[in-house]
Amino acid sequence: CEILAKAEFCNGGGSVKDRAALFLIKDAQEKGQLKPGGTVVEGTAGNTGIGLAHMCFAMGYKCVIYMPNNQSQEKIEMLKLLGADVRPVPVVPWTDPDNYNHQ
Repeated sequence: CEILAKAEFCNGGGSVKDRAALFLIKDAQEKGQLKPGGTVVEGTAGNTGIGLAHMCFAMGYKCVIYMPNNQSQEKIEMLKLLGADVRPVPVVPWTDPDNYNHQ
């Protein structure tokens, strides 16, 4: 019997979102949407942004993160430590054009 397990804690950033971030970047590269030295922009309030910031830092891309302005200072500092340009925006409903996901 062979048992396989995912060890997400072994990812570079220690997050379950690291693989997703790497996939998004590689997919954009393959489609020609992300060029060397380019910028990745993401609206997020969680681990996806941290995963993207980590991958962008490692792969030489700029990273801009739009996030609700009610997030913890620790999360903001972590993103900045990874080189992200963090842009807090007001907390508004999804339907509002100023929602962080629409930036």
